[in-house]
Amino acid sequence: MPNQANLNLDTHNPAELIQILKQGLSVEMFNQMAERLQVSEKRLAATVNIAVSTLTRRKHEGRLTAGESDRLYRMIRVFNRAVEVLDSEDDTKRWFHTKVKGLGWETPFSYMDTEVGAREVEAVL
Repeated sequence: MPNQANLNLDTHNPAELIQILKQGLSVEMFNQMAERLQVSEKRLAATVNIAVSTLTRRKHEGRLTAGESDRLYRMIRVFNRAVEVLDSEDDTKRWFHTKVKGLGWETPFSYMDTEVGAREVEAVL
């Protein structure tokens, strides 16, 4: 399992986090998030709005753009919050793929493609 600390960006103050996101998160962080959520790279890419061909380019470059990083950070932030609330990464993985009444019987993962959706998932948590 990937080192959870690698995905804990909340230890940075807001100014540092903004700089990190502007510089671009590593493709390795993207890969770790896909692994932690137990989804394919293609499915995570669609959720954070990265075309598969663009993701291939980013793998060669090693970094995501600022916008892509911001969208991936949204996923990381909500996932980490869910781990705190549910007290287990395994329970969080299952929960992200379970239809939830508070989300209109949609899965939390399916809501993560927009900021409004991510806020709804956070509200359910």
